[in-house]
Amino acid sequence: APVSAKVSIVIPTCAAHGYIETCVRTLRAVTAYRDFEIVVLDNIPMSESHWKFWLADNVDKVVDIPDAFNWSRFNNLGADAADGEYILFLNDDIEIVDPAWLDTMLEHMARPEVGIVGPRLLYPSRRVQHAGMFLANNGVARHAFRFAAEDDPGYFGLPLTRRNVTAVTGACMLMRRATFEALGRFDEAHQIVNNDLDF
Repeated sequence: APVSAKVSIVIPTCAAHGYIETCVRTLRAVTAYRDFEIVVLDNIPMSESHWKFWLADNVDKVVDIPDAFNWSRFNNLGADAADGEYILFLNDDIEIVDPAWLDTMLEHMARPEVGIVGPRLLYPSRRVQHAGMFLANNGVARHAFRFAAEDDPGYFGLPLTRRNVTAVTGACMLMRRATFEALGRFDEAHQIVNNDLDF
């Protein structure tokens, strides 16, 4: 049976291109699972202050962080502000299109051997952005099947199959709060590469 508990959706944003509005509006309008809160980490410059006011009216919690952007640090601070038993780390350029997306991810969280769940993500062109990750020889994670067509079965149908993978992208990553804390949270030493993968 799927789990049923509060999910804290943690989203860092500088409000670039107004993506945060699409993200929040589709979260609210499309998502079938309703027990969630939206926690936004506000890294918006004062020159875009209208977005600060928009956030205040449209999300559940805003954490103001004017510092230089550090994905790991920002999301660690977002977890501090979150109340949910589950934490979903989400990029602000994600648009929700499938009502069952969160139910589907939570279904896998009901399995005690599962630590982290990530979805297949598509670019606006409907090509694959994320269908699991693997570690390359240099220790840097790479996206499997990136840029494949949405319906391309690839190798043994893997891009279309729910399966175990080495890692998932922090663009949309669900885990139990207890797991997040037990692993020691995100390693804030990374500036860009691996900042969403290394605990």
